[in-house]
Amino acid sequence: LLLAAPQRSSDSYREPTESRSMAALIADVLPRLRELDIVLASTSPRRAEILRAMGLPFTQRAPPFEEALEHRRFASPAHYVAANAWGKALSILAEPAEPAEHGEKTGR
Repeated sequence: LLLAAPQRSSDSYREPTESRSMAALIADVLPRLRELDIVLASTSPRRAEILRAMGLPFTQRAPPFEEALEHRRFASPAHYVAANAWGKALSILAEPAEPAEHGEKTGR
């Protein structure tokens, strides 16, 4: 899960439409993502690799949230994944940032 806060405003972002290609959407969104302070609330090396490949600066933090939710309590796999993502995000937000991580980009 990514937690992000804007650093500055930009006029380069355009709302996506159904007729636009995925490449065009990514080309429009990447500049906007580069304006954010991104926190990757995951220890997954693959997720960090994806952000690096996209050229996005980020800080990676290990969330204290344990993914031990009961699958059967959720209407669908998507609901289960969303609940885990929210749990991770909220657990990171509840912790104070470590001094070395405050304002420092570690994922690039």
